[in-house]
Amino acid sequence: DVIASQKANEIRHKLLQKKANDAFLKKYIIGDFFKILAKLCTVDGEINQKEIDRANFIAKDVFKLNNYQIKKAIRNVSKKANFSIEKKATAFYKANHLNQNFLNTCYKIACDLANADGRVSIEEKQLLDQLARIWRIDINQSQDNSQYNSQQNSQQSYKQSSDSLNQRTEVNEPYKILGCNKNDSDQEIKKKYRQLVCKYHPDKILAKDLPEEFITFANQKFQSIQEAYEEVMSMRA
Repeated sequence: DVIASQKANEIRHKLLQKKANDAFLKKYIIGDFFKILAKLCTVDGEINQKEIDRANFIAKDVFKLNNYQIKKAIRNVSKKANFSIEKKATAFYKANHLNQNFLNTCYKIACDLANADGRVSIEEKQLLDQLARIWRIDINQSQDNSQYNSQQNSQQSYKQSSDSLNQRTEVNEPYKILGCNKNDSDQEIKKKYRQLVCKYHPDKILAKDLPEEFITFANQKFQSIQEAYEEVMSMRA
């Protein structure tokens, strides 16, 4: 019975991890990040085939998306980006600020996509600088002066991106979602969990009459909090 219970907990843990990872990919990668890339591709005009090909490579080889997810990602990157990059990039930062390495990787991917056609326009560079500011990227440390126009640096960036994103389950690591660490007591974790639930509960958010974009974000956040807490408690059982 003990062995069966342990195996059941392991399966449940893996399912929760997969569910959390799929939710993260759907919301923040296929959705938000590829829409940010769409803004980058169209800021100086229409998106071209080289940019689409590079976006396809990012979806398939960097983020390891399946065929269905790749199609959705490419649709998003091909759409007209009629939104404020300031708001979209800020929301992306708030959702992922606990993992600066992930944000650094996303910035490098954006730099590489901007160079897909062999040059980076003034408009693209201005947008990249805007992303660097919002995402707290130290450009001097994350890239050298030739980052914008060196194909060799682009390939190295992809290698680093792929290595980092293969570890993307860390982004959904339950303790980080709850703002805790593994050394915290059950009581401390429960306290932080309740604080987050109170902050992001759908009823409380709706009562504030906030914009729909924030309500959607809060609902996603609330779901991830619930799943993270269940996973932590399961691991500690």
